[in-house]
Amino acid sequence: MKIFAPVLSACLFAGAAHAQLTPFELSKDKNYTATYARVISYYTKLAKTNPQMKLINYGTTDIGKPLTLVVLSRDKVFDPAAIKKQNKRVLLINNGIHPGEPEGIDASMMFARDLLKKNALPKNVVICIVALYNIDGSLNRGLSRINQNGPSAYGFRGNSRNLDLNRDFIKVDSRNTIALETIINTGTLKYF
Repeated sequence: MKIFAPVLSACLFAGAAHAQLTPFELSKDKNYTATYARVISYYTKLAKTNPQMKLINYGTTDIGKPLTLVVLSRDKVFDPAAIKKQNKRVLLINNGIHPGEPEGIDASMMFARDLLKKNALPKNVVICIVALYNIDGSLNRGLSRINQNGPSAYGFRGNSRNLDLNRDFIKVDSRNTIALETIINTGTLKYF
């Protein structure tokens, strides 16, 4: 029994540490990027163990999935009015406008995890991360740029209506952009 307890503890610790790794870090293929489902699953698990993190869904994209905002707050203040009252600044990171350019998606998962793990969230800043903006394009995985060296499979530039969301910030033809504008206009960012 004395041997079993340390072994069990070591296994549980290793499992917890392993669970914090991003899908990219877990992949044996270093030319891999996370799927939409794995991105949302990762952030959901991270939020369950970190009270300084909250996931907030805004509207729906053209494919019908909610636009997920990851909010990191050192003081666990997630209400926009309270953030304004405390005179905090808000940093917005928008990931996956073109899922064929996925580095930011993977890097933001690592960034959020590392800030939380090290208890290194800035005191006067709330960090907001759009987990994956072009969900539609991300779900349409494959190879769409023959001259691009990796990743091995990634999303398509256009969304489900074949709109390039990088060109839609002014026109606002997509539900993705409407959801993002909701974040900016009625969320924590409207004050800045």
